[in-house]
Amino acid sequence: MIGDVTLLRSMEKIVPSKISRKLFKIKSVKKTRQFFLIFTVVFLYLVLNVQKYALWLNSEHKEDKEMFLEHTDFRLFVHYSYFEEGRTALCDVLTKRLNLATFLKVAVKQSNNVFFSFTISGRLPSATTFYNSIDIEPLYGDYIFPQYRNVHVKVLDYLERVPDLCHHARAVELMSRRRTSYDYVLFLNDGVRAPMLSKNFTQEFVDIGHLSAVPVWISELASLLVSNSLIKAVGPVLSCEISLHLQGWYILSKIEIIDWWIPVFMKTCDPLLPWDASIRQEVEFTTTILNKGGRVAALFPEIMVVDLDDHNSFSATKFWSQRNKKLKEKLYQCRNPLVAQQLSQKALDVAKLSAIKYGGNFYRLDIFNRKTKILIEKITSEIMGTHSPPNEECWLP
Repeated sequence: MIGDVTLLRSMEKIVPSKISRKLFKIKSVKKTRQFFLIFTVVFLYLVLNVQKYALWLNSEHKEDKEMFLEHTDFRLFVHYSYFEEGRTALCDVLTKRLNLATFLKVAVKQSNNVFFSFTISGRLPSATTFYNSIDIEPLYGDYIFPQYRNVHVKVLDYLERVPDLCHHARAVELMSRRRTSYDYVLFLNDGVRAPMLSKNFTQEFVDIGHLSAVPVWISELASLLVSNSLIKAVGPVLSCEISLHLQGWYILSKIEIIDWWIPVFMKTCDPLLPWDASIRQEVEFTTTILNKGGRVAALFPEIMVVDLDDHNSFSATKFWSQRNKKLKEKLYQCRNPLVAQQLSQKALDVAKLSAIKYGGNFYRLDIFNRKTKILIEKITSEIMGTHSPPNEECWLP
């Protein structure tokens, strides 16, 4: 009897223990399955998003990138180089003044995201004399330039005769040393009529991809610049004169590459450097970007993006390649594209380019045909109202 009781008690202890172990195994299997399911879901999520991210890195389409990029303000540093002195021909002076006045009226606004730096390497008259000479009411009272917090004007000794490229390099380098936070750099000179916006533009800012509040006057180039992560600089005109390059009178670049081209432009700060050598540095700007794996793009003669392979196709061993042949066909057989297009007697779509070289030899040598000059004057009149354009007699035969 005592033995039966002991056995019974032993069984009571054994049976629950076996049941517990079975229940534990069942729970462990469930937990393992749950863990595996969660792990699978997380793994698939990561794989899909890594694939999307890889697509974004390699894609040339803005919509693929926008899945990952938050909207950010368009932060731009602008440098404008202006030169005027007593010996400058009157037709040149008036053209420069009208170019500057156009830029001031259209582009220069009070902003926390766009900063304007003007380098004046010469002598300027009073605001009254400046604006009266082109038959325009002073835009800013007693000042030529607006007295905004985001506008800085530096007047240099006019005896220091160095190219615009030198002034661009010095201004951008100074900006970078101050650690100011800009993402893009635009540089131009007084030989540019810009922005050439027709009266059809009714808004001042637009959004482009992940960029917010992009000034409409720079939106065409900005859109092209951010369309591909490999594109590092853009301009209105691409040329293959001398070598494949962006014409340097109006260029928008990403801030990340200023260390690439500042040393190139700094070479032009030597006052003894021949002028032809300075022009070579303008070409070297593009060559440097391409050699470092970047690309450049332009709006004219058509929207084009070029890389190092395109540049190398102009070498002696590849000069007759199919790639080179197509490039030369698009680029007017390496004549200046603006000059070549004007021989067609068709008006240039300056509003599409937003900026046009309208000074220096382009103006003095009467490069532009009658239709283009009428269009430029029409758009300028829409912007500035009544004004006095330089007399055609200023143009050299």
